Amino acid sequence: MKRLGILVLVLSLLLVSGSAFAQNDMAKMFRSGEFFVGANYDMGGSLKTPDKPYNTKAGFSITGEYVMPFRDEVSFGAGITYQLPRGLDDPDVPDSAEFNFIPLYGLVKYDLEKGAYVVGHLGYNLFKSNEDFVGAGELSGGLYYGAGVGINLSQFNN
Repeated sequence: MKRLGILVLVLSLLLVSGSAFAQNDMAKMFRSGEFFVGANYDMGGSLKTPDKPYNTKAGFSITGEYVMPFRDEVSFGAGITYQLPRGLDDPDVPDSAEFNFIPLYGLVKYDLEKGAYVVGHLGYNLFKSNEDFVGAGELSGGLYYGAGVGINLSQFNN
């Protein structure tokens, strides 16, 4: 939990410290950053426990990111995603048993030609559940990582 507190502190300082650099390039970089907010549909998947794997129900997530340009095609940023609680698709598990993930991460984005880009995430993932959840083992977070590709569509990103 101490590591999580340090990560949250560092990400918070990164996002709000731009005003402290009033007359230099760092301030320009922070002012030229952009906030992104999005909603995602999370398809069902699997959750592996020491006892057995469980199928998970589909769910939704809400994401917020702050991305600032660094050099040429490279941008850095930070983000958080809140996954709305969802359950397991298993007849042995009560419908009231729910869990969710909350990743906090830094990101690197590299812009390619014609609006395409690649992005990488690295951070800490919180794992939360209610009392009815029957997941085996310790309910704690861990390393979060992700990679993706995308295309900027100017009519949707203005």
